[in-house]
Amino acid sequence: MPPGFLTVLSEPGEKASLEEFQDWYNNEHVPLRMNHLPSFLTGARFEESDGFKPSWLALYDIDDTVTFAHEGYTRLHANRSLHKADLVAKLEVLDRHTCEVVGDSGESLITTSLASTNPTKFIITHGLDLANGEDFSA
Repeated sequence: MPPGFLTVLSEPGEKASLEEFQDWYNNEHVPLRMNHLPSFLTGARFEESDGFKPSWLALYDIDDTVTFAHEGYTRLHANRSLHKADLVAKLEVLDRHTCEVVGDSGESLITTSLASTNPTKFIITHGLDLANGEDFSA
């Protein structure tokens, strides 16, 4: 099977606080994947900056799209914590898609692409605070 990535769009909504969502995501969800599943090569989170929802996008590089059928991954859902089950039930949006790589524009010297041959083992969170009046258009 080809390499690919997982995209997850999410929105805490009114039933889950942003703090609860962030705590679960940073301390349970990401470590279970990035620290225990070698198929997960990179992870990055993005926060919307245009006012549209869902507010959160996560992208995970995976080395093989068959990863999501393997027991190592499926047991994460089957054996999920009560905390995760409760939180996921409260989320307004949780929309995940598995994608296969069909092309890549090449690697950057600054960062890796989703289909990089040299991925990093870190999760990076992106967000801009546009409320403070800074001009990011340059």
